[in-house]
Amino acid sequence: PGSGKTTLAKRLSRQMKAPYHTCGDVIRGWVKQRGLPLTPANDIKGSRYFAARPGVLAQQIAVRVNRNNAPLQIIDGVRTVADMKELRRHFDVRVIAMKVPKAERYGRLIARTRFANVNADYLLKRDNREIGLGLLHLLRRPFKRVDNSGSLEALNKVATDLSSHLSSHLSSQRNK
Repeated sequence: PGSGKTTLAKRLSRQMKAPYHTCGDVIRGWVKQRGLPLTPANDIKGSRYFAARPGVLAQQIAVRVNRNNAPLQIIDGVRTVADMKELRRHFDVRVIAMKVPKAERYGRLIARTRFANVNADYLLKRDNREIGLGLLHLLRRPFKRVDNSGSLEALNKVATDLSSHLSSHLSSQRNK
């Protein structure tokens, strides 16, 4: 969280005219369906619900992807090995790993103010929870690794370069 993955994913989606899906929306949808307010505690409940049901979050994302039927789609926020395995059962998936120093990520998240009372202790616990779900395993061998410790302008250039790289990759896959 706070690495810039959503910003990059949305930019890629716009540049490549590709549908955008986010795992966070599935979790927030679960919270709302239960009539709960969006709070860090309920975000954790939603995350734990899906963590206890390996692959279920990815199944919900897969339904959304299949509805669009576009050749390239952007999925933001896959965090578990089970969800990645489920997505790979259905699709040719490429992982883009974001690298940002922890202090910078935490500063971004605290400034975002999505939830009240978010502090470094909460964010560290959240990081550890996601690491426990296998997040680091997903990031070990990415299709592309992005350093996002720079400016938004630098991230825009990364998005443009990635769009070109992905377009070339898609073209070579179609020609096989």
